[in-house]
Amino acid sequence: MPGYFDVHSHYMPKVDDGSSSADMTMKMLRMARDEGIRSIILTPHYREPYFTTVREQIDKGFEEVKALAQRVDPKLRIYLGNEIHYNRNILEWLQSGKVHTMADTSYALIEFSLGDEYDLLHACLRTLIAAGYRPIIAHVERCSALLGKPDRIEELINLGAYIQVNAGTFTGECGFQAKRFVHKLVKQDLIDFVGSDAHNITDRRPHMKKCAEYLEKVHGSKYMKRILYDNPKRMVRDEEL
Repeated sequence: MPGYFDVHSHYMPKVDDGSSSADMTMKMLRMARDEGIRSIILTPHYREPYFTTVREQIDKGFEEVKALAQRVDPKLRIYLGNEIHYNRNILEWLQSGKVHTMADTSYALIEFSLGDEYDLLHACLRTLIAAGYRPIIAHVERCSALLGKPDRIEELINLGAYIQVNAGTFTGECGFQAKRFVHKLVKQDLIDFVGSDAHNITDRRPHMKKCAEYLEKVHGSKYMKRILYDNPKRMVRDEEL
């Protein structure tokens, strides 16, 4: 296996609440490399009114992180996306190019607030799918409308949505309830992607190794490879999973 993908991350400096400097980004990239990560999709927040960095600055930051990654390890591959917080204008943002899809594909990482109701999630995802996008629900374990409700997640998957969970949730970083829930999702094969959601070098570091070990132990190396490499590889090629 050529290394894990990190499909949800905040390595880009000074654009959101993630990395605060180029030096921190370098340290995060080294941590990622040491965790076995070889491909990273940068997903800086786009959330009005808090994080609204314009596309031109995001594109510039992308080039900066690619250059830093080459200094850390020439084998690191860097892609660009956004973590797009739900807004009634989200479809317009995507269609106008105001925000990035994942690696310039039809996949888009969509974040919902903790308290957003299920009907809102369903309507948003249905709208995006009808417009030709493939929405990925960011850190599904942090959506109260979905936590503990795998039947709803299965319904959204059947609608055409995809599911991402955070690597740290498998080791309890989001609490026992979320940990138990994602383990259940794994057993029901309701997870498409895993991301570190890394923001810094202290409490939100780029973890992946322990998650990979868990997936391999419980479901075997083939399953682990599908979630941490095969699915993301198809995604950046804009292929169906």
